[in-house]
Formats: sequence, C-alpha cells, structure tokens
Amino acid sequence: MATPLRRHALFLAAAFALVRAPAYGQWSRPYDPDFPEEPASEAPAAQPGAPAGEGTTATPAAASSAGPFLLLERPDALKPLGGADASTRPARDFSEVLQELKGLSVDQQRWNRVREKVDSGKLTEADEFGPPPPTPSGLEDNYIIAGSSEPPKPPTPEVELPTYGTSLSITGRKTIGFSFSEKRYLNEQKTAGRPASSNLIDIEQQLQLRMQGKVGPKITVNVDYDDTKLNKQDISVVYQGDPNEVVQNASFGDIDLSLPSTEFVSYNKQLFGIRVDLKYKRLNAIFIGSRTKGQTKAKQFKGNTQLITQDILDINYIRRRYYDLSFGDARRLPLQPGSESVFLSRQAAGQTNINEVSRTADDLSVVTSTFTGNFVELSRGVDYTIDYVKGILTFRNTLDANAVVAVNFVDASARTIAIQSSTDSSRPAAGTGRIKLVKTFGDVQIATTTESGYQRELKTFYSLGRSQVLRDDGRGNFFLRVLDQNRNNVGAALNPRQTYPETIEVDFENGVFQLKQPFGTVIGTNTSPTPDPEIYAPTGLNKRLIQAEFRFRLRTFFLEPNLVLQSEVVLADGVRLTRNVDYFIDYESGFLTFFNDDRIKTDSTVDVTYEVAPFAGNATESLLGGRVGYELWKDKWKIGSTLLYQTGAKTPSVPSINELAKSLLVYEADTQFTNIRLASWLTATFGAELAQSRSNPNLSKRALVENMEGVRQDDAASLTDSFWQPSQNPAAAAPGNTSDPAGFTITSFDEQALVINPNAPAKPGETQRVLKFDYNFANAQSTAVTFVYSFSPTGLDFTQKTVLELSMAQDGQSDNELCVALGGFDEDADGDAGTNAQNLNLPDTEDVGKDGVPNTRDEGEGDGILQPNEDIGWLYDPAGKSTRRIGAGNGRIDSEDLNRNGRLDSQDLSGDAFGFCGSAAAKDSIRDVTAAGSPLLVNGKMNFTTSQYHTLQVSLASFTADSSRWLAVKQVRVTIRKPAGGGDNDNIFKLGRLSVTGSTWQRGQPGDPSTSGIKTVAQEALTVTPVNNVDNAEYKGRAIQTAGGDASEVFNDLYGSVAELQRQSNSSNVSEQALQLAWTGLGAGTTVFTRRVFSRAIDVSQHRAFNFLVFGNANDNTGCGAPPDVTGEKKLFLRAGSDKDFFEVQVPLTFCGWRKVSIEQRDRNGDQLPDAWVVGGGPAGSVAVSSGNPNLQQVGTLVAGVYSSSATKTSGALYINEFYVDGPITRVGTAEKLEAQFTVPGWANFGGKYRFVDRNYQTPTTVVSNQDNLS
Repeated sequence: MATPLRRHALFLAAAFALVRAPAYGQWSRPYDPDFPEEPASEAPAAQPGAPAGEGTTATPAAASSAGPFLLLERPDALKPLGGADASTRPARDFSEVLQELKGLSVDQQRWNRVREKVDSGKLTEADEFGPPPPTPSGLEDNYIIAGSSEPPKPPTPEVELPTYGTSLSITGRKTIGFSFSEKRYLNEQKTAGRPASSNLIDIEQQLQLRMQGKVGPKITVNVDYDDTKLNKQDISVVYQGDPNEVVQNASFGDIDLSLPSTEFVSYNKQLFGIRVDLKYKRLNAIFIGSRTKGQTKAKQFKGNTQLITQDILDINYIRRRYYDLSFGDARRLPLQPGSESVFLSRQAAGQTNINEVSRTADDLSVVTSTFTGNFVELSRGVDYTIDYVKGILTFRNTLDANAVVAVNFVDASARTIAIQSSTDSSRPAAGTGRIKLVKTFGDVQIATTTESGYQRELKTFYSLGRSQVLRDDGRGNFFLRVLDQNRNNVGAALNPRQTYPETIEVDFENGVFQLKQPFGTVIGTNTSPTPDPEIYAPTGLNKRLIQAEFRFRLRTFFLEPNLVLQSEVVLADGVRLTRNVDYFIDYESGFLTFFNDDRIKTDSTVDVTYEVAPFAGNATESLLGGRVGYELWKDKWKIGSTLLYQTGAKTPSVPSINELAKSLLVYEADTQFTNIRLASWLTATFGAELAQSRSNPNLSKRALVENMEGVRQDDAASLTDSFWQPSQNPAAAAPGNTSDPAGFTITSFDEQALVINPNAPAKPGETQRVLKFDYNFANAQSTAVTFVYSFSPTGLDFTQKTVLELSMAQDGQSDNELCVALGGFDEDADGDAGTNAQNLNLPDTEDVGKDGVPNTRDEGEGDGILQPNEDIGWLYDPAGKSTRRIGAGNGRIDSEDLNRNGRLDSQDLSGDAFGFCGSAAAKDSIRDVTAAGSPLLVNGKMNFTTSQYHTLQVSLASFTADSSRWLAVKQVRVTIRKPAGGGDNDNIFKLGRLSVTGSTWQRGQPGDPSTSGIKTVAQEALTVTPVNNVDNAEYKGRAIQTAGGDASEVFNDLYGSVAELQRQSNSSNVSEQALQLAWTGLGAGTTVFTRRVFSRAIDVSQHRAFNFLVFGNANDNTGCGAPPDVTGEKKLFLRAGSDKDFFEVQVPLTFCGWRKVSIEQRDRNGDQLPDAWVVGGGPAGSVAVSSGNPNLQQVGTLVAGVYSSSATKTSGALYINEFYVDGPITRVGTAEKLEAQFTVPGWANFGGKYRFVDRNYQTPTTVVSNQDNLS
C-alpha cells in the first residue's frame, strides 16, 4: 500500500513527465448523419534514426494535425504544451517552470465597456472581435466583399431550455369540426313564405391547452387556456430564489397578490399582476402591482338567512297578471268554484292554434263595445289560478299587451256574468249572453272611457324579488313602509292609507304583497282615493318608494351583477374559502352559492369582498403596494411600513356625477417589541401602529350633475315613405273627406343635413332621409291631402311631452294651410267601410291569400304571414276617385288597420289637432322658430317665400294638462289644404323631421311643492322646453360657448375650446342645449316649478362647490326684454333634496344674459361631509336657505322654479344650464393602536390594548364605516 507521501511523489513525477514529453488525448464522438466520418489519414513514415517509441507505434494517428479530435489549433500537433524541441531543450527544475507561468490578465476598463454594451444591446462585431484585418497589399483597389442576390435562408427553428431542472407537462387538444345540413320540403308550404330548401355549412374550432412545469430549477410556469370559456386565459410565471439571494420570489400573471397583514392594512386577492419579495440581511420588502378591472365593494351576510332592504318604485307593480272578476262589486263574491271559463285571444300575427274559435265578447258596462277574434279556452291550474273568495284571476305568465281576455262565471247570486249588463250586480239581468271582457287590446278602451273591461287589471301587486321570506314574528324582523322621494314615511298620511299590516297584505312564501287600494291622486298637500292616473299610466310617473326590509332563507347569496373574474375573497367565520371547492360564483349574475349547506350556520358570518365592473367597463383601476420591514434587534424589535395606492382611470372629459374615477392612498407604520424581559420573573410584548387613508373622490376635479345635453326626449316619426299612408281628411278639410290618389305621391330621398339645418353639427356632405309629399290638386277631385304615421298600435304616453316639432320645406310660396294632429284616427282611409258590403268592419289589407281576393278565406288569407304573392299593396279606392295600391313591394304586410287589431276603428278622443283643423285655441298654435321673433302661422298658413327648411313648433303644455287624453297616442296625421280663394294647386311638401319632444324635467306645474302645498292662485303656468343653437333661432346667439363672460369660461372648463371641438367633430357647428322655463300669469304671491327626478339618488357631498348658469330675461327673442324686468320681483329658486327636506338657493332676476351661480358646500360639524349651502358667487341678492333635514349624500330630486312678489310683469322666461360640482374633498381617515401583553411564566398573562378607527378610515378591501370605533 502506498503511503500518502509516496502518493504525492508519484503525482509530482507524473506532472513533471507531462512537461518533458509530448502529450496525446483520445476521444470518441457520436455519429451524426449531417457530418459523416472523415477518412483516416495515413500515419507518417518513421524517420530514419528515430528513437524507439517515436515511430508509428508511439504516435497515434489521432494526434495528426489533420485529425478530427484536435482540441486546439497549434503549430505542432505533437507538442500540445509548446516549447522547444525535446532533443535541444535543456533540463529544468519544475519550480522554474511554475515561476515562468503568467496568470490570466484582464483589462478592467475594457471589460466594463463591453459589459455595458452587452447589457444595453449595443455590442458591435468590432467590439467583440476587434478591428478587421488590413487589406492585402496590392489589392486596395480591387478588394471587395462578395455578395449574393439570393434571399438569406431562414434560421433553423430551435428552442433552448436549460437541461438541468427543466420539466414541462403540456396537455391539450385542438378540434376542428365540420357539419353540413340540408333541409328539403317534399310539398309546397301553404302557410308561410320560405324557400323550398335550405342548407348550412358550419365549421367549429376549439383549443384547450394546459402547460405546467419548471424551466430550470427556479422558474415555474403555469398556463391554462380554453377558448370555449369566457376569459379562460390564465398564465403565471414564478421565480423562486435561493435563501441567500436578494430576490426571494418574483411572480407574474394570475397570482395571489398579498401583503403581510397588520391591524389596519391588509391586501389579499387573486389578480393579474406582479409581486416581488426581496430580502437583504435583516431587511425584508414586498412589492405588488396590478391593474384591476372594477370597483372594490364589500358585503357581509349573517347566518343562513339574508337581511336585505329593497326599494320598490310605486310604478313597478306586477303588470298584466292579476285581474278583478268582481267588477268592483263585492256582492258578486264569492264566485262559485269551478264555474269559470277563461278565454284568451293572443292577437299575435302568424300564431295559430287549432283550438282557437272565433268568438265575440263585449263590455259589461257598454254592451255596444265588442271585440271579435279567435279565442282559446285556458286551463285552470295550468294557465291560471283563481281566488273565488276574493274574485282575483291570476295568470301564470305575464300577458302580452295586445292580448284580449274574456270570461264567464257564476257569481254569488247564481247568475252568470254573461247575462248581466252592469257593474252593479243588483241590476236586472239584461245582458247579451256574450262572454265579458276583462282585458282589452292595448289595455285601452274600445270606444268610450265608461267601459269597465279595460279597467279590470289589479295594479296593486308588487314583488319583493325574493321567495321564502321569513314571516313577520312581531319583533321587528319585517318592515314595509311607503316613503316619499326624500325617504320620509308618508304611508299613514295618504288617502287611501298605505300602511303595513293594516292596508297591505303580504304573501311571504311567494314574496308578493298587495295594496288593498291603489295610490290616490295628489291634490295639493292631500290625496284623494281616486287612483292616480300618472302612476298607473302606461309609462308611469314615479312619486313614492315602497321600502321593504326582510330576511329570507338561502344557500345562495346575491352580490351584484357583472363581477370581475376571480376578484372575490370569501370568508366564512374568518376562514378563507376556496373557489369551486367550497362555493361557486356566477360572475355575470353575481350569485354566490355554497356547496355544503352545513358550512353556513344560523350564526355564521360571511364576509365577501369583490370587484364590480360598471357599464361600458370604464372603471379599470390600478393598484400599487408594498411593505418594508426591518429587524433592529434580532427576534426582539421590528419596525415596518405598508403603503397601498389604488386609482381609477381618469377620463379625458369631465365625468358624470355617477361615474367618477377615484383614488385611495393608505399608509401605515408599525413597531413591535417581543419577549422583552423586564425582570427575572416578567416578560412583555409591546406593539404600536398608526395608519392613515386619503380618499380623493374625483380625479377630474369637476363632475356634471345635469348639463342639459341629454334632457331632450323625442318620439320621432320615421321618414321612410313605406311607413306612411293616406288617411281620411279631417272634417275641416271639406269638401271631400278622402284624398284623391291622382293628386299625390309619397317618396323618400336623401338631403344634405346642412341644407335642412345650417346649424346642425354635421360634416359637409353628410345626408339624412327626407319624406316628400308631392301633391297636385288640379289633377284631383279634392283640395286636401292627408297622410298618417303610426307611432304604436297600443299608443305612447305623451303626458310629459312639451313640444310638437317638425322641420319642413316647400317649393316656394304656396299659402296653403297645414294641420298636424296627434291621436287615434279613423282607420277607414278610403271611406269604403271595409273590404266589401258583407264585412263592413274588416280593413283593406295585403293579407288576402293565394288568390289575391279578400274575404275568400283561401290558402294564406289572414294568417299574418306575408306570402310571396301578397306584397302587392292594399287597394286604396275612394268612391268616385282613382285608385292606387299602397305599400307594394316593401316586404311587410300593409293595411288600413293601423293598430293591428283586425278591425276598422273610428277616431278616438286622444290627443289634439294644431293648425287649420284644430280647435279655436289650437288654430294659431304653430310657430316658426327659424325666423326672427318666432312668428305664428295663422290658421296654419305656410306663407314662406323661399324653399328653405323651417322648424315649426307647437307648445303642448296647455294641451296636455288633461293627461287622460295623452296617455295612449297612436298616430300622427299631416294634412295640407288649399284654402278657398287662394293657395297653390301644385307643390311639394318635404318633411325633414317630425317628433314629439319632452325632457327629463317634468312638465311645469303651478304652486310650491314644499309644505305649503301645490295649488294654483291665479292662472299661472310654466312651460319647460329644451332649447339649442341648432333648432331654436333665438338661442343661437345665446349658446354658452359664444356668449362670453361666465358662460364661455364654464364651457371651456367643462368641454375645452370650441376650436378643438370643431376639429374633433370635423364640423363648424358645435351643438349646445339649455332648459327654458317660460311662465305666464305669474302674479303676486304665485309660484311655478319643475322637477328633475333621478333614477337613483346622487351624492354631491364630495365636492366643495355646486355651480350652475342662469340666463335672465330670455323672453325677448331679439334682446333682453322690452324693456327687461330687472326689478328682482321674480326670483329663480333651485332646490336639492325632496319636497320637504332640501337646500335652496334664490337668485333675483335683476340681470339680462348669463350669470354663474356658485354655492359653497360647507362642513359645519367637522365630519368632512358638507351640511350647509352658502352663496359663494352670483348676482347680487342671491341667498341660500334650507328646510327640514336635507342630506347632500342622497339627493333624489332637483326642483327649479320661479317666485313672484309682484304682478308688474306676469310673463317671462329664463334659461338654466350646466349644473356641475367642483373642488373634490379629500377624505382623510386615521387609525391607531397601542397594546401591551405581560407574562409571568407559569403563573399569569395579562395586558391591555387601545384601538381607535375614525369614521373616514378605509382601505381597498374595506369601506367607510361613517362612525368612529374606539375599543
């Protein structure tokens, strides 16, 4: 065995021999088909006189200079270490060799330069390989670089992955599916227009990919992609550092973003973002960043029942499901069980049922009001249920508005309803024997308002929105109240009284409650028991809220719709639950469902934080955060600090008050002493933390409350000729009540928008559709022509409309007269009383079947489907005049039947007419607002001298006061008449717009909505109208962007310069709109007003100032009054709140033109919430007052009106515009903590803690509590 010393000696000898003798190496390499083996070179012949061992046997062929295994190129392959020839080199000691060897030397400056260029990507070939070699001598002029015209070959695809520690698992599938289907019909279709055959080729592709694993020993990759699921594109990359590295962890993608929790600051959500953990000696740091997709909200649920508060509008009753069969007479009750028959006529085109039977039903009160149609008998328990005691018919599903329902039953007097003829059951049986109507077509009367059938719907049922409601235990677990718009409890003061449980019944199992009587009509400060027509109109006017507070059993909790994917954190009793393991969440609907019912007990607390993405996805937020900690005394003393900053995406324009981009900054500092020995028998732990939050409610500095641009609400007629048809002339158009088709044509064409209105915000060359009526009375047997357009078969609610407006032109002066009427008109356009003498009530129609002849009941007739051969138009053939087919080739069924009920109806009593065919008050009601001074068209005479377009308006305020006539307006009718002894026989009437206009502000009313009540003192009236610089000539010079002064300054602050807006819209016209309040009859002590009711209350308390513009003395179109009223006897008032609780500013109208009114919102109690209004700027004499207990956080209504203290000038007008807030109030909250814990080992633990969180403190995962918390 060799000793260690000997082993060292052998090693030195071998090393010395290596220096003295040539060295050789032999390797093998793998076979590569791209690089075939080179043929072995022949060994050199032995040199004469060579010593033994130096011939061919001593020198391997692999050592040849041409061999493939030479590691380094050198002059002599036999001398890998260089040096002189062994035969001539003198022998030296090994130590001498070591002394001559030189170490590796590096130029540090050159190293740094190259390293910097490598890091920045600027390393050049010259830097890496040095300068190019010099040009060979003699070739200076001919030294070129050879090139090639061929494109370079693409590099070989390659993927380089570290071989050590790499392990990837990739699974997935890609599917491509093809399908072909064809449908052929063996026989000709007889009841529907469709092709004989059809085919479909469909290609469907799907890709699912899942990749998991590691790239190298430190990087973990996770990819989950599925294009069959919405937003299923998850990716995460995680770098895990070594324990001694500075970067401990770096994560990117869909990961858990969390910071170590302190008492007041924590964050833990799964989002798409980045997280970095750093550690250096005793310093630890964590940084996170993410771009969230919504607003953070939080909800807490107690137990397996949920307590919710539901606000239900008084107009949101359950429609078309509950009907009264007692006809208002309780003596008919109870009905005999099982005696009823219920019939339904669907009135839907194209829907047929073999069980339908043609029946005629009439009205109980007016037997001459009948309906004939195809009815099907419904089944009890399947289609409906009936309460025989209360006489209530309940349909399983909501009925269509056009459906008709008729019934027959036996009442308590053992008489059928069919033989009765009055709602009074004591009257003798004198009925027709027909079934009785309880629902009419469109829910309107057939002929007269004295009918009872159309009034049978019970509009007193409301839904709580939840079933399985816990029954009222009498200990406060159920509340139901009727509130006004300021949320005051007013149910007991109403007439009839609306209080639970006295006059409101609740079905807890089904979640439905019923008012015993409907809401009454408001009269002054009181209400009458007559049902309020404004609430129960087809488009109701909200006046009250019904607030319900209750609990219902659940395993599913509702958050709110449109949640951000994977943004939720769910805690049950403080334990975080796992998605798809403990619960399931539907992000679109907002429902959270627990899999294990026992997981949530009756006393459990469920806390959920989540993000919701509002409409249009405009609430993207960014989050930045970090925590830094340092250990000052190992295991004894630590300090730390956390910072979180969450901010929304600031919009380029001024946002609405309900769409603010907010920011929240939260920061804290904390320290902790652990296990500090105070004595040999006593240790202590101390902790302290101080946190602060700063919430900025509006990054844009300003917010729009009401800029008047969107207040205009139009119901416009189509300008496509196929939607218009001839109609009977009004009686005032005599002689002759029908238009002669030889004297008119109806067409449509495209007109330049700037020709129709030079002020329109349109681009040059932009066009719009125009309707053209070409008439020639010389060729006709009449001197009037009438056209009609149907707004709706069932009618539209125009009770809140204020202006009828049309833009028209004609070919030069005609002096013909115009009449425009709104209502429901005689459908017998040609006066032939129907299709033939045997069916006098059937309208002319295209739906005549295969033979093209009406009333033959042949194949396809009356089926409501347009067959290929039917689109020929209906025959318009007035007696003694020419004929024409109306509506041919337009692809839809045309008919005289404007309301689609299958019969010809005469003119109803709705609406009114304006112009020559109107009443005495309406004959001169059409005004030309295009011309200076807005002159009236006397008797509707169109005495225009040019062919330019004119905008005509009719103020509807005085005509719509009788709301019952304007609840269901079906059509608009336009009549042109040549007056006797004048006018023009041949002309063209062009219609560029026809609309009925209202606004989001309610119709003007007399009186004061405050505690003094609403009452008329004299003949005061207020007209509320949107005006703009496009349609209203008098406003063009008053638009705020060109008015200068306060108005232009406000416009620039809110919208930017006019030049920039013109550039963006590519139009020289910039549209701007205001709201005009015009009053008449305003004597001493009178008041008029209008309201703007918000769909949900707005919060104006987050800003320092509330501002708006007012234009005084706007009644004179040419200036500022004649002369202007600057006495101050008229005052504008603006209220924010409700009828009884409000802040109010009063502005005396002592000026002409625009003025800015600025109201400071001041905080008087120090809670960082404004609670007072003070005038900060405006006309002299402006003051601010308040009434009741107003709240700027819940402003449900704005009220604008005019006070009058004198009768000097009883009429006038003003404009109001640009209601906005500015100066956002940064809300600062603080939280602080001190605690100490003492331990006597083996004996006792004791301590104390001080903790205070003020009402304004919040974090990204919590909300403001609005109350201080001290513990």
